[in-house]
Amino acid sequence: EPCKRRNRSTAAVLASPARGSSLSVAAHGSPAPDPARAPGRRRLAVLALALVAAAAVALYLLEELSTSGRAGLPLDDGWIHLQFARSLASGGGLSYRPGTLVSGSTAPLWTALVSLAFAAPGPLLAWVKLLGFALYLAGAAVSYALARELGLGQGAAGFVALLYLVTDAMVWSALSGMEVGLFVTLAVGAVVVHLRERRAARPAAVSLALPLFGLASLARPEGLLLLALAAADRVLFPHPGTTRRSLLPGLAIGAACALALVATVQVFSLAVSDSPLPTTYAVKTDGPRTLLPSGLYLLRVVGVLFRPHPLLVLLAAAGALALLERLGTARDRGLLPALWTAGLPLAYSLYDAPGAPMMVGNFGRYFFPLLPFVLVLGALALERPLERLGTARRGWRVAAGAILAAALLVPPLSGLVSGSVRYGRNVRDVNQSDVAMALWIRRHLPPEAVVAAQDVGAVGFFTPNPLVDLTGIVTPEILPWLEGSAATAGGRDGLVRFLAERRPDYLLLFAESYPGLLEALAAEVVHRVRLERNVTMAGSDLVLARPAWDRAPLLGDDRAAQVR
Repeated sequence: EPCKRRNRSTAAVLASPARGSSLSVAAHGSPAPDPARAPGRRRLAVLALALVAAAAVALYLLEELSTSGRAGLPLDDGWIHLQFARSLASGGGLSYRPGTLVSGSTAPLWTALVSLAFAAPGPLLAWVKLLGFALYLAGAAVSYALARELGLGQGAAGFVALLYLVTDAMVWSALSGMEVGLFVTLAVGAVVVHLRERRAARPAAVSLALPLFGLASLARPEGLLLLALAAADRVLFPHPGTTRRSLLPGLAIGAACALALVATVQVFSLAVSDSPLPTTYAVKTDGPRTLLPSGLYLLRVVGVLFRPHPLLVLLAAAGALALLERLGTARDRGLLPALWTAGLPLAYSLYDAPGAPMMVGNFGRYFFPLLPFVLVLGALALERPLERLGTARRGWRVAAGAILAAALLVPPLSGLVSGSVRYGRNVRDVNQSDVAMALWIRRHLPPEAVVAAQDVGAVGFFTPNPLVDLTGIVTPEILPWLEGSAATAGGRDGLVRFLAERRPDYLLLFAESYPGLLEALAAEVVHRVRLERNVTMAGSDLVLARPAWDRAPLLGDDRAAQVR
C-alpha cells in the first residue's frame, strides 16, 4: 500500500505531455483522475506513442530514399547477418558459404529470427526493417514497464517511453538490420521479470529471469554479464522478508537453464573453431589488456549516452543512489539497473589499450542498450524534486514543467533530425561502395573466382563467389598470420604470406586500410569506387585488384624465399 500511494503521487506530479509539448505538473494532493476515464486515456497515450514511433521511422526512411536513391542498410555488418540468415533458412546451418560452418555470428538468435523473413513474400529488406520496427516498439514498452517496476507513475513511465522513441540511436537500430532492438527488448524485459521476482511474497520455485538473461546473451554476448550481475543482485541484496537460503534453490535451477541456453552456442563454436568463443571475439581483441578501467574509454562511453540525453545522464548517478537508499525498505528493488549501467562500460574498458581502436562499435552501438536504463535512472532522480514542486503555486509548476520538458525533449528531438541525415548517409555509403562493388562483381567476374575481401557482407550476400575474409570473421584461419593490425608492417607481411599461400583471384579492400599491400602483391586494379564525404566506411577508395602471383611478393629476399 505505501508503494501504491507513492506511485499515485508520482503519477500526479509528473503527468504525460498535455496541451502542447509542455510537461504538466499536477498539484500535490489533487483529486485522483476518474477511474472510468483511465482506460481511454491509456489507449490515447499508447496511440500517441505509436504515432511518434511511426513518424520517427518515416523520417529516417524518407532520408534513406532521398539520399541513397534505394533501400539499404547503414552498415555492411547488416548484410553479414542476412547472409548467415539465408544460409540458415536454406538448411545450410550457420555457414557463410555452403559446406563450411563458422561461428562468426555474435547474435545467433537474431540470425534465426531474420531467417524467417526469407519465407515471406515481397522485398526482404522491407520485412527486416518491419521486424526492427516491431522490436523498437517493444523496447519502448519494456522501458515503460521497467520505469513502473521501479516505482515511477504512469505519466513519468510514459514520458520515459516517449524519450526512448525519439532517441536517434534506437531509430537507427530499428532500421539497421542489426540485433540491437532484440537485445534491448530481451535485456530490459528480463530485468522487469527480475524485479517482479524480487518483490514477490515468496521466492519463485524457478527463477524465470535468469533463463531470459541467457536468451538475451544469444542476441548479444554482453547478456552474459547481465546474467552474472542479476544473480549477484539477488544473492548479495535479498529483498526484505526473504533469505539467501530460501532464494538459492530457485536461482540455481534458473541459472542451470540459462547456462544450458548459453552452452548451445559455445558447444557449436567449440566444434567448428576449436574455441568456445565466436570468431568475432578473436577478430576484435585478444583479451583483457589491463586490470584497471580506462578513464578515456569511460569518457567516450559517457559521450555516446550524453549526446541524446545530457540531463538524464547527469542525473543517472543520483537515480542509482535512490536505488541504494531503498535497500531494506518496502520499495527495495535491488541495484541491477545501476550495476548494469556502470558494469558494461567498466568491463569493456579493460579491453582498451593505448593506440588501439576503442571497442565501442560503429557510432557507439555496443552501448545503445544502456539508454533505457539511463532514462529510467535519470527519471528516478527527478522523482523527489517533482514531488516538492507539486506543492508550489500553479504558475511555478507550469513554468517549471515547461522548462523541464524542453530540457528533456529538445536534445533528443534535435538528435533525431541530425541522426536521420547521418542514417541516410550511412545507407548511401554502403550502397555506393560495398553493394555497388558486389553487383559489379556479380556481372563481370566468373562465379568461381575467389575474392579476398575486407568487408564480406554485401559481397557475400550478392555474389556466389568463394570468399577469403581479410578480417577473419568467416576465415578464422587467417588470424595467426596477422601479427597485430593489418595496417602495420608486421600485420601486412603476415597477411601477404597468407594470401600468397591461398592465392585468391582478386582482392577487394579499401586501399587506405591496407597501406602497401597492393604494391607488395603487384596487384593490378580492375575496378575502383571512390566515395565522397564518406562517414561510414573504413575508407573512401574501394578497389578490386588482381594480384600477380607469377611474381614474388616484395617482402625482401628471405621472405620471398618463404613464399616460393
